[in-house]
Amino acid sequence: MATPDYFYTPIGNKVNRASIVNDMIINYQNTTSKITDFTDGSEIRNLLESTALTFYKIEYYRNILYREGFLVYAKGGYLDLHGLANQLQRKIGTPASGFVTLTLESALTQDYIIDDNILFVNPETNMEYSIFFTIDNIDSYSIPAGELEVTVPVVCTVGGKIGNCDKNKVIGFKEEQTTNPLTVTNVEPLTGGTDPESDTDYRARLLANERGGNFGSKGWYNALLQDIDGVHDSYITFAEDAIRVYVNGDNKPIDTGLLTEALEILNNTGNHVLGHSFKVYEPDYNLINLRLTVNSEDTLVNDLIRDRVQKLFDGGDSQGMEFEGYNMGDTVNENEIINAVISVDGVSSVIPELLKSDGSYNRFSKIVNQENEVPFLNSLEIVFR
Repeated sequence: MATPDYFYTPIGNKVNRASIVNDMIINYQNTTSKITDFTDGSEIRNLLESTALTFYKIEYYRNILYREGFLVYAKGGYLDLHGLANQLQRKIGTPASGFVTLTLESALTQDYIIDDNILFVNPETNMEYSIFFTIDNIDSYSIPAGELEVTVPVVCTVGGKIGNCDKNKVIGFKEEQTTNPLTVTNVEPLTGGTDPESDTDYRARLLANERGGNFGSKGWYNALLQDIDGVHDSYITFAEDAIRVYVNGDNKPIDTGLLTEALEILNNTGNHVLGHSFKVYEPDYNLINLRLTVNSEDTLVNDLIRDRVQKLFDGGDSQGMEFEGYNMGDTVNENEIINAVISVDGVSSVIPELLKSDGSYNRFSKIVNQENEVPFLNSLEIVFR
């Protein structure tokens, strides 16, 4: 079995013959310095490179054994073998499907038979779609004499999300229509295309199956973070380079010490799937500046209103009312603010307004936040009338 020029270890280190030679030279120089000439072509260099060839093969085959024998190191085909042993196969990708409508320029006196092998194209993505036949429906489609169009089921010729598209996107043909030219369009979106399960997701599912739980999943890591005193909520996303973790604190902005503690807990070898690495961030803060115009019998409720709105955003008890506070990604609705303020004794009505970039205040219905963004009450002006 031939060996490749290089390979990557389970933890992502690149290994080749040159790296092994360099390691041997460094180890030698750290021990003794009797030989100093390691230039290309020198006798000692040639000896090390010959030795490195054997060492490289040993390391390469040991790396294969790691991936074959240990689920946490497996990827690609090796991961599929673990799934086969556990009777838990990888989720395969599915192609997008839907319907297209074929239209003639003018009606014919005889049926127009649609070629079974015709291919339709989305010019924006170059994805191709074929007519979908089933066991119960194997007859060719046609546009009946005297009519102009027919709607047929189609399926993308490749699996994956890339085949999904909005309506009126599949408007071309693989081969130009010359005789009785047709036009084509999908009057509804084509949907249902899914990508094959990634190694990361498949490995986590296999590990969870082995451990009888959700170990190594987003839910698992979120539960770990929720046990940290001072953490309000967290948002986790699996990225290419690492698992990105956003931590929102009970107090805002979050204490950097909580971010350090969160990273230490996630990095504990008993808490994560081997091979998972983490990057911890504070959330993005959506700075919200509010003005409340309040009808009240007594302006002494100013502090009560201020406390009530602050607890609505951050969570906590306000004069006997308990608020959970907003999580990252939550939408701030106008009626939530109204309900919180109107419940203060002495307040008969309230109008919330949001400060715009031009310095004006305007009514709003809701404030939408991204998944790693938390609403932050930056300022609150209260006007009594």
